[in-house]
Amino acid sequence: MARPLRLDIADGIYHVIARGNERKRIFVDEDDRRFYLARLAGCSDRFDVRILAYCLMDNHVHLAIQRGATSVSRFVHAVHSCYSQRFNRRHARVGHLFQGRFKSFLVEKDAYLIALVRYIHLNPVRARIVSRPGDYLWSSDHQYRTGRSPSWLRLEPALAMLAPRLSVAIQRYKRLLDGGAGETAYDEAHPAARSIQGTDEFADRVLANASRSARRRCKWTLEDLVAGVANEYGVTVGDLKGRRRGQCSEARAVAAYIGREEAGIPVARTAAFLGREESTLVRVALRLEDRMRVDQRLQRRVCRLAVRLRSLDTGTHG
Repeated sequence: MARPLRLDIADGIYHVIARGNERKRIFVDEDDRRFYLARLAGCSDRFDVRILAYCLMDNHVHLAIQRGATSVSRFVHAVHSCYSQRFNRRHARVGHLFQGRFKSFLVEKDAYLIALVRYIHLNPVRARIVSRPGDYLWSSDHQYRTGRSPSWLRLEPALAMLAPRLSVAIQRYKRLLDGGAGETAYDEAHPAARSIQGTDEFADRVLANASRSARRRCKWTLEDLVAGVANEYGVTVGDLKGRRRGQCSEARAVAAYIGREEAGIPVARTAAFLGREESTLVRVALRLEDRMRVDQRLQRRVCRLAVRLRSLDTGTHG
C-alpha cells in the first residue's frame, strides 16, 4: 500500500501521532515526559510552530499543531531525534525509539479543530487509564480547563471557536469534554486520502493544489544532487558514502538540506543513500541551517548549488 500523502501547507493545522517502536514505551517516568515537553517548547519557538494540544501516553504521543514556514517533518524530527538520543542514553538502550514514519493529518480548522482537541484529551479515558480527562496529568486538558498555559501552548485558536469570552469558552469546553454529545466526531481511521480531516470541499481543494505542486517536481535526482555536492566540495561520491569527516560532514548536511528544500526528498532517503543514520543526518542538517543564518559564505555556497540544480530543470547551465 502506498504511503499517505505528506501535505505540508503553511499555517495548516495538523494532528501528529508518533508511536513507540514495536509498541514499546517512549515514556518511562515523569522526567522523560518533562523533557519531551521542554523539547516541544524549544522547537515550537525555533521553528515557529504553534502547539494547540498534546497528550503523552506511555507508548505514543498525540499533538495538535499549526505550522509556520517550517515543514511538519522538520519540526517533528527536531523534537524526536534529540528526545530519542536522551532516552536511549538515560535508559541504556540502542536502536530506534519511534515506529517508522509518524502519522500526520491535515485538519480543517472550522470543521474539526474542536473535535481534534477533544479527541486528543479523551485518549486516556478511551485507554481506561482514567475515568475523566481532567484526571490525567500529561495532557493539555488542565490548561484548557483553567485558560492558563505556558507561552508555547496556544489555547486561543480552539477556545475562541467556543465563545468570544474566555470564561464562557472554558465552561463550554468542560461540558464538551465531560459528556457533551452530538459534537463533530473525529476519526483518525478514515480521513480523506488517508491524510486529510475535513469536509469534502476542503479535501478536494487541498488535493487539487497538491496535484499542481506534484506536476512541478524537479527533473534532477538524488544521484544528481549528491554528485553536484561532491563536485562543489572537491570530493567523490564514494567519500561522502564513506567515513571521512570534515568537509564531507558539511557536504552531507548540504545534500540533505538542498534535497529536502528544493525537491522534497526526505532526509531519510538521503541518509540511506549515503549510508548514514537518519537521526544523525537530520541533526547536522538542522545545525547547517542555523549556521547559514550567520555565515554568509556558507549561505552563498548552498544557494550556488541550488541554482546549478535548478538549471537542470530548465535546461540552462551556468
